[in-house]
Amino acid sequence: MPEFSKSTYEVSTSAAKWLLDALVGALPSALIHSLIFLVISVAVIVICQKLGAYTRLPRAWNLLTKLHYLALVATFMLLGFGFGLIASLQKAGNRVIDTKLHPVLTAMVLPVKEKMLESLPPELAARPMSGEEMYNSLSGKLGFGQGLEEGEETEGLVAEIGRQVESQLRAFVIRKLIDQAITKAAENAGIDSQKASFSLEVFKSIDFSKKADEIASKVTDAAKQQVGGFAWSLRLQLLLYWAVVMALMAIDPLIYYLGWLPKQRERIAKEVVEDSVSSP
Repeated sequence: MPEFSKSTYEVSTSAAKWLLDALVGALPSALIHSLIFLVISVAVIVICQKLGAYTRLPRAWNLLTKLHYLALVATFMLLGFGFGLIASLQKAGNRVIDTKLHPVLTAMVLPVKEKMLESLPPELAARPMSGEEMYNSLSGKLGFGQGLEEGEETEGLVAEIGRQVESQLRAFVIRKLIDQAITKAAENAGIDSQKASFSLEVFKSIDFSKKADEIASKVTDAAKQQVGGFAWSLRLQLLLYWAVVMALMAIDPLIYYLGWLPKQRERIAKEVVEDSVSSP
């Protein structure tokens, strides 16, 4: 197994343990956020109480409506718990990217370069190739998605995760190496990098041992952006669920103030008029 394969596999095999540790470590932040949102829910309840939003004339209805207060507290606390959990897990994920993934990527750069040199497409000698053409050609020859080599005793979900992780990391590194070569070729030719082609001579001339950390940083920055985007999508989903619950809780006041109460007032007004007419 190549050294960078072993490294990425070791990272993937610790994923479950890391996730468990991260969840346990996220609990304090989640509980603190829950307490903050508990205070917010109490403030909302006080405002609703002052406005009489959950005061009903029928006694039974009035008592049942007070359950809305418990629902408000529960939904706000769950929302805060979710926000705290997501924020803590996002920080933990970024920390793992910096401390675990970055060294793995740095170690992958030179082995991946050697594999690229061994797998260069023959048509490169006949004509210039764009970065995308190079990437597509190398992705097939370097076996993206295969991950660990055949014959390795790896089974189950963790092994599959290892294969996928290695494949994706290798793809990121290859793309960055190609981009570096094209950027350098564009600088040498004094043209825009969008118009430059992949140059084998330039590629061989670049000392990637000095650029390994820079390349790894670009990949980890992209990974952090993906983690951040995923975290925000989770927050939006939580807000959506919370909004649905709030909308359901708003049904009762709407029924009372727009339906039942106007009819009761109308009925009372009719009874008053009838009493005044019938009285001598």
